[in-house]
Amino acid sequence: MLSDTIREIASLQPQYSSENTEPMQRKGRLIRQTLPSQLAEYHERFSARLGTFGGSTDFEGRDGSIPARQQPMQERVAKAIS
Repeated sequence: MLSDTIREIASLQPQYSSENTEPMQRKGRLIRQTLPSQLAEYHERFSARLGTFGGSTDFEGRDGSIPARQQPMQERVAKAIS
């Protein structure tokens, strides 16, 4: 569930390390894989609000991988304008 994933990412944030620790690996997997796939379930809602750019959008999670980013981010990418 989307809210559970966001909660878990937030709960891992206090364990931030620039090292490749197990909590940072877990957070990275959540940001790069789990969260984008869960957000994709809302693709139609997001697309409708983006008008002509809505059909060419995608979700991409980035955490900087190595070294671990202190602030994870989630991007909604409109391929037609990126």
